[in-house]
Amino acid sequence: MIPPTRSNSDAWTHIELAGIRSPGRVVLSNHDRKIGWDIKEASGEDGATTTRKGNPCRSFTATFTLIRNADGSIDQFEEWDSFQALIESTVDGAKPHALDVYHPSLALLRFRAVTMSSLGGMTIDESGVGTIAVEFIEYNPPKPKPPASTSGSSSKKSDDAFKDAVANKENERKAAQEENSKTPWGSGLPSWMQ
Repeated sequence: MIPPTRSNSDAWTHIELAGIRSPGRVVLSNHDRKIGWDIKEASGEDGATTTRKGNPCRSFTATFTLIRNADGSIDQFEEWDSFQALIESTVDGAKPHALDVYHPSLALLRFRAVTMSSLGGMTIDESGVGTIAVEFIEYNPPKPKPPASTSGSSSKKSDDAFKDAVANKENERKAAQEENSKTPWGSGLPSWMQ
């Protein structure tokens, strides 16, 4: 991971949604990469079995800090209104609409698109700094599995076919041994054929 430096630290102070930069400063939390596991504890014994279930949709919290200076040359509260509308657009209507997301930390964890999960209320401290926490959820639709092959047999059928083939070979061997025992040289068979 490349730590922020003077030349790239600006990229770590905001996120981009659909290419639009967030106002103010942002701090991300709870954006860990998690793997889905089905853990079955052993009954009356130590240990457990684990089965990987895939990668669940992940979420993270983006906490935005906004300022407005006294002379009005910076007003991040005004910029926030349109950015909040962009965030809320992900859940307007019956079907969610994911937006591309970018932040260096999110990119390292392969977050590509998100929708809003929850939007916190704004709080303003005594110095006039505003704070809003937004929880985003990853958009990661399941990838279709390849269709199952209809040709071929199941392992049960394969086992049965193998057993049948062995039984047929054994019957052929016994029949050949019986035929050979009726000939004058019948006792001269190698041991593996008897």
